[in-house]
Amino acid sequence: MFPLTLGANIGTTVTAILAALTQEGKSLELAFQVALCHLFFNIFGILIWYPIPLLRKAPINLAKFLGNTTAKYRWFALVYLFLMFFIFPALIFALSIPGWYVLLAVAGPIALIIAFILTVNALQTRNPTILPDKLRSWKWLPLWMRSLEPLDNVIGKVAHKCTCCCGDDSTKRELKAGRYSPDGTEEPTVQQDEQPDKPPIHFDEPYQNGTIPGYNDDTISLDSNVEQNDSYDNKAYEKSEL
Repeated sequence: MFPLTLGANIGTTVTAILAALTQEGKSLELAFQVALCHLFFNIFGILIWYPIPLLRKAPINLAKFLGNTTAKYRWFALVYLFLMFFIFPALIFALSIPGWYVLLAVAGPIALIIAFILTVNALQTRNPTILPDKLRSWKWLPLWMRSLEPLDNVIGKVAHKCTCCCGDDSTKRELKAGRYSPDGTEEPTVQQDEQPDKPPIHFDEPYQNGTIPGYNDDTISLDSNVEQNDSYDNKAYEKSEL
């Protein structure tokens, strides 16, 4: 499946090349240049990540990580798309306008920090003994720096308030009835119908007319049960006699 995905990425560049060839004059040169950048970007990406088996696992593991994170935090997919397709390209473009040295001065330290974190994570999984005691886990960091749980709680509360204010009448009734947690971060809880408590059955107590005291609504008739069982026994006996 992974080779087919890489081939499909190259196939999508054909559409851009065909669209660029429809231009005329000076716009043809610029459009064709952008289309070729798209093509060679995908080709060089395949040459970097696919031929070496060790590097081939990196995009697959990253895809699994993003999938698992999205399954746990549903809002993560939208935030990831917004950051990677809007915020991140806009920042790169803005930093490249003053010059490459500005881009390198800002992106260089960030890239080094990311590389350090990835290296420590890999060593924590495979060989944590070579790391110092402080770096064998990230538990010494604040929770918001090593987990998305605090951000998930904030987004859950905001979504809960928006649902209370802007939701339809059925949703408001469910929230008012307590079918969802007050903070909006827990799973929906369904309230069970409360039933009136009935006294326990004590067979040693005297009863009248074959009924048990305290069970006026659901009457349990002992005599009728005995008579019904006797009729079944008599019918079975008659069949066996035949």
